[in-house]
Amino acid sequence: MFAKGQSGNPKGRTPGTPNRATRTVRETFEAVFVSLQSSDKANLLVWAEENPTDFYRLSARLIPLQVRAEADERVPFSDLEAAARISSLLALAREREAEASAA
Repeated sequence: MFAKGQSGNPKGRTPGTPNRATRTVRETFEAVFVSLQSSDKANLLVWAEENPTDFYRLSARLIPLQVRAEADERVPFSDLEAAARISSLLALAREREAEASAA
């Protein structure tokens, strides 16, 4: 008898490793996706611009429902401070993008 939480097959797949069929489907989907992105008429950006509601609905499903993280209580900040930090990071990203496109 196995102890609680112990696998019946210790040499089996490690947890989180997709099986062969799942891996094959993902690789095939990725290959088709890459192929479509080279098309001027059938890429994801074109579809997203034509179907923004569907694009946002689909992208929302790709965001994990749960995120595990540990908060560091030594550095508390308010929602206003968080918004300010996010705004400054976005501004920095815009500056870097402008510099890169100017170069």
